[in-house]
Amino acid sequence: MTTRKLISSLMLAGLILGSGATAVSATSMANAPVTTSQSTQRVADKESDFEIVDNMITGAKNKKITSLTIPANMNADGIAVGAFEKNQYPNLTTVDLSKASNGFIVGNSAFAESNVTTVHLPGKGNIADNAFYGCKINYVVNHDSGGKLSMEDNAFASQNLSLDYTGETKQGTEILLADILKNNPQFLKNNGKTNFLQVVDAEVLENNAGYKIGKNAAGQPVLIITDTGIESIKLSVSFTSNQEGHSIGGYSIGSLDLNLNNVTDKDDGEGPGDGTGEQPGGGTGIPGDLNDRDNGQSLGKGESVTFKFPYKIMINKNIWRHKDVQMTQRIQRYIGNGVKRVDRKVLNIVGAAKTKKGTLRYRVEGGGYVTANPKFVVSLYYAGTPKTIKVLNKKGINSYPTSKLNRPDMVKHHKKGSILKIKRIVWRAGKITRYQLTNGKYITANKQLVIWDQYK
Repeated sequence: MTTRKLISSLMLAGLILGSGATAVSATSMANAPVTTSQSTQRVADKESDFEIVDNMITGAKNKKITSLTIPANMNADGIAVGAFEKNQYPNLTTVDLSKASNGFIVGNSAFAESNVTTVHLPGKGNIADNAFYGCKINYVVNHDSGGKLSMEDNAFASQNLSLDYTGETKQGTEILLADILKNNPQFLKNNGKTNFLQVVDAEVLENNAGYKIGKNAAGQPVLIITDTGIESIKLSVSFTSNQEGHSIGGYSIGSLDLNLNNVTDKDDGEGPGDGTGEQPGGGTGIPGDLNDRDNGQSLGKGESVTFKFPYKIMINKNIWRHKDVQMTQRIQRYIGNGVKRVDRKVLNIVGAAKTKKGTLRYRVEGGGYVTANPKFVVSLYYAGTPKTIKVLNKKGINSYPTSKLNRPDMVKHHKKGSILKIKRIVWRAGKITRYQLTNGKYITANKQLVIWDQYK
């Protein structure tokens, strides 16, 4: 048995190996090699599409190709060193070498650090060192039926991937790494099986990440969540192949971002006044005309809405703003863990959307999406009515004769630490709320300026 130790980064994600070109994807074998729509796909699949020097392919004539297929009986011995490396062909994602002639060579760094995601290997030949180093490959089909294809140890090393994981990740949760791999919808199988890879060790790649690696009673590596508010994970994972012939040129994942979806977490221990702002045991109390379809909750899968009245949210835990609603392209990180309430980031929300699976996201002013999970983000304004509130703002707050809170009409200034009795809550557009005091005056219900003191 051949055993290779591969350094990867959590989820291992893809790897289809085996004989006879039999491979099963967790998504769809029929769709796997195609990464762009037919209308935008540019294919190099004829000898005339390539640049050839001394019987070696040195590139493609069209720099915008998305797919490369070596035709049968092509008058070339292989692909030259560095021919398609880095960003020379930024749209190239699929490489099909299955029809290549016997003895076909893929030279050193031929596709290194490119955007290639899918590779069909030739039945015979040689894949040189670093040939596909640093790509984004998560789908590989091996057409070698008799050990006639040789691959150097680092041919497929250090892939860069981003995957999604849905599951329980509250503080203290332990997750078996092998189960994460087996259950991930993007983890590719060999002949329908997932046991051809064995996780042997893992290492955290970020300092103070809020998670760590440990071992269970059976000595298997587990991911342990040590903090609240974890939205992403970055690990390196060592693993071996445990079946004869199921190794492939040192395939490893050098960097994998694991995005956590639909996670749950513990309360932050500060009571109802620091959560969603709801009254204990009650609903939000948001009037229908100001609610914009329940914050987007009633949207169908894949639907979106632009709010008539944009409103503000406050970051409670660490989150990322993403370019897309599926949250695969990070734009900016916001820190909430360990940050005092008065200093937490506030975002203006202009709409909402649901993912293909129905997970709600908020659309941020200026572009991008953030989680709508109330453990991570909350409305900036309270939605419930306490018995009393305490002034948080170090400069104090003012009370006014109307809920408009016009500064020239200020009635009284209340210093930090003042305790004020509340009569009722008043709603304004954009989910802005005010509290009416028992003396009839009005104050802000901004969570960064006041905090619940006693609950009704």
